[in-house]
Amino acid sequence: MSATGTVKALKAGKAIITVTTVDGGFSDSYVLNVTAA
Repeated sequence: MSATGTVKALKAGKAIITVTTVDGGFSDSYVLNVTAA
């Protein structure tokens, strides 16, 4: 993931992206599934 939030898929697979606020008060996760075209 780039500094601007861009995700570039290189091959099929799964990634779990987790973000947390600076103060640690909130966090969330997103499961990103990439399939072959």
